[in-house]
Amino acid sequence: MQIQITACTQTDCQMLTEIAMSAKAFWGYSEAFMDAVFIELSVTPTKLASPSSMYFKATLEDQLCGFYCIELHDQNSAELDALFVSPDWIGRGIGKQLFQHACELLGSRNITRLFVQSDPNALGFYQKTGCRLLAEKSSGSIPGRMLPWLVYEMTRNKPAMQDYSIESTNNSVLK
Repeated sequence: MQIQITACTQTDCQMLTEIAMSAKAFWGYSEAFMDAVFIELSVTPTKLASPSSMYFKATLEDQLCGFYCIELHDQNSAELDALFVSPDWIGRGIGKQLFQHACELLGSRNITRLFVQSDPNALGFYQKTGCRLLAEKSSGSIPGRMLPWLVYEMTRNKPAMQDYSIESTNNSVLK
């Protein structure tokens, strides 16, 4: 069975927030940390409706598995504002498919650079996609916390969507 990536709707906001929070908590952050990032990670109807934002979700058999958000900066660049996968689906190719979808979408709009402010635990994932570490940047919700700042150069990497097998929770392979 194939994963579907479609635009998010206003009715998705609560579930997107739950996925963002559970995916962040997956890395073992404290309750105080999670409280501090709640506003930044929450997906609201206002955020979803922003003309500079694009939200897309990954679903498999009507189950929401993950999502991403792109913030358009200018004619040449954008930022991956969020990419979260439900902990039940981490490590099964959902994040890779979401990232590739984002890159293809931006490439079709002639965007040449995608910037990513990554959680330190996701740095390896982004480097495997072809992102290059530029520097560190201050966290938007934790004073003094520095986060990896990366760039994905569309002209160098030219992503192509591929079919990936997605493992279900019972370890069977879905196509």
